[in-house]
Amino acid sequence: MKINYSRIFLLLVFVLGFFLRFNLLTSIPPGLGRDEVSVAYNAYSILKTGRDEHNRYLPLYFEAIGDQKLPVIIYLTVPSVALFGLTPLGTRFPEALLGSLTVVLSYFLVKQGLRNEKVKNLKALPYLTPLLIAINPWHIYHSRGAFEICIGLFFITAATYFLLKAVTQKWWYFVSLTLFIIAFYTYSMTRLLVPIILIYYLTVNRKQIIALPKKFILGLIGLGFILLLPFIINFFDPGGIFGPKGAVILSSSYTKSVFLGFRSYVLNSSVSFLGPIFFNRIIMVFYEYLKNILTALSPGFYFANGSAVAGIGNIGQFYLVEIVPFIIGIVTAYRQIRAGNRFYK
Repeated sequence: MKINYSRIFLLLVFVLGFFLRFNLLTSIPPGLGRDEVSVAYNAYSILKTGRDEHNRYLPLYFEAIGDQKLPVIIYLTVPSVALFGLTPLGTRFPEALLGSLTVVLSYFLVKQGLRNEKVKNLKALPYLTPLLIAINPWHIYHSRGAFEICIGLFFITAATYFLLKAVTQKWWYFVSLTLFIIAFYTYSMTRLLVPIILIYYLTVNRKQIIALPKKFILGLIGLGFILLLPFIINFFDPGGIFGPKGAVILSSSYTKSVFLGFRSYVLNSSVSFLGPIFFNRIIMVFYEYLKNILTALSPGFYFANGSAVAGIGNIGQFYLVEIVPFIIGIVTAYRQIRAGNRFYK
């Protein structure tokens, strides 16, 4: 019998991914952080009373210390706490599980993408991708704590996978849209990514989308509207799009240290008339958004300095050796563009 080494390799990668996320989960990292305690207690409160710690019935946003938590992480933790109790395992289990499943899902996502594009010279990519995610220090850390970011990544990955499958089976659009909107309710950054991904997809595939039956398109619009209705109703709530961390681009540190400081300086100078022109909410949002995007896309962030809040030291979000596939990916994408090919045909 012929041994299928590819499947054995994938199985080992999946086992490695689960092991690195579940091994000693209750003790590493040691103790529950402030955010984890908040998530666990609110989930426990919802489980027992249907209300959060502030006695609000099944809220959309959960008020915490200096923050407004989005709902998905809380409601996902409810069955986990019911199963494992108000313990570190009950608190961290959803993230460890979805983080491990992201490793698995990344294989199918890349495989589906290559199948859609009929690419033959990148056969190793579906096997390399889950391996890199399985051992990625950023992903391991955030899969071992009650952090929204890994949950958001799982739903973004799943939604994109089904979006690619919808190229040949249109009913997957409903599954993909549902997962994208769940991701929208999961993490502040996904509130930016979801619209960007969908707008890009609709722009590139506008002819295919327009060709869909009108009833089908209306069904998608109706589903999107229903799922986004809680967000629309609570748009201006403290946890809404203009909340402290709701839109990512409105950071309190920037407002205090830069915006207010420079605005005060200009208003008290000989060019005070420039204050309202350059220091207003629109300019502030644009500047902060641009600054965050450039920081998140910088090589130093990925491979050298990392993030001050990532919890993995100053080694960067990825191992330095991963700069090799990173460069290969950029070169490959550039060649695809030069050749007139594009993703998500």
